[in-house]
Amino acid sequence: MKIDFLEPAYKEYQEAIKYYNLQNDDLGDRFIEEINRTISIISNYPELFSEYNVNTKESVNKYFYFIIFYLDCISHR
Repeated sequence: MKIDFLEPAYKEYQEAIKYYNLQNDDLGDRFIEEINRTISIISNYPELFSEYNVNTKESVNKYFYFIIFYLDCISHR
């Protein structure tokens, strides 16, 4: 599955990394690892997460207050 960030989403991701690094030196790195893990799961199992609306799903991260919205083009073919 191809993964692309919309520019506003990527900017928000970068801002979250900065925020978490200000809270604790290694928290930004833990955030990056958690988001990468979630993206890997989405890539392998796009149907796994809740439907947000037609063709769009959401993955709510349980460790960080961060939601990844993604287009699920595979399940709707």
